[in-house]
Amino acid sequence: MPHVKVKKGLQVSIPKALAEKLKIKQGDFLSALETKEGILLKVKPKEKKIMDDEKEYWRKRVQEEGEVMLDEDTWKKVEAAIQASERGEVIGPFDNIEDALKVFRH
Repeated sequence: MPHVKVKKGLQVSIPKALAEKLKIKQGDFLSALETKEGILLKVKPKEKKIMDDEKEYWRKRVQEEGEVMLDEDTWKKVEAAIQASERGEVIGPFDNIEDALKVFRH
């Protein structure tokens, strides 16, 4: 079993032979799951699943921490924007979340 070193910013490198075998490329997303044995990295399906996970992450964060309060109409606009991005239609970039939300509140 190859060993990896934890680097600055808690980054780890996947051994090249393993990355090639699993077709992992720079920019791909992996799921990091805690297991009894330690950390399991799983190759994530491409864009659709990532967008669903992101949407769920922000919904939970808003509900649990109350960081960014959005009304239902704004959530619908955010979801429409996510779907547009899945079709390759992109708005932005934005410097922060508040600037991005201004687009949806108008």
